[in-house]
Amino acid sequence: MEKLTLASYIISDKRYSVRDLNKIDLSKFVNIEDVDHLDPSKIDPDYITGAIIMKYNDQTILDYSEWDDLNYFWPYFIDSLDELLENNNSNFSFPSQALPVNMEIVKDRLIFQVGQHRLNMQASDFYEIVLAEADNFYKALLELFPRFESEYNSELQKIDQLINKSKVMFSKYG
Repeated sequence: MEKLTLASYIISDKRYSVRDLNKIDLSKFVNIEDVDHLDPSKIDPDYITGAIIMKYNDQTILDYSEWDDLNYFWPYFIDSLDELLENNNSNFSFPSQALPVNMEIVKDRLIFQVGQHRLNMQASDFYEIVLAEADNFYKALLELFPRFESEYNSELQKIDQLINKSKVMFSKYG
């Protein structure tokens, strides 16, 4: 059985920076589901640093070592997912790292590769899980930084449109 888990974590204090990938202080990363544990005054809204943790069938695809500016990562990922529906392949790089992400759709399967890690799963499930997490991320940002409501709502609208497009695309596979 295929199982994909995905979670967004924000670094709780803009003064903290990962300097050594072997010594990452995980206590500085807060799951966006715990947004009430974040102090907006300690986070730079222009550079919301954090990590996406992705696991597929007990294999880690993304972890804390791929930390980056999530407020740039998520729009790249969303736009790439949209492009993927149009072209059956798409790629982008992490905003602040030379870490390529490649995606391809083959019939009803999605092949996702980042660095040396790869997964091949039901495309409709991948879209559902990833877009739900993107939605959670932007709703958490709305709580943290309500003054950016129009920007975040714009991303939430893109997510809703992409959910609908992906449902139509993959409905032909049952």
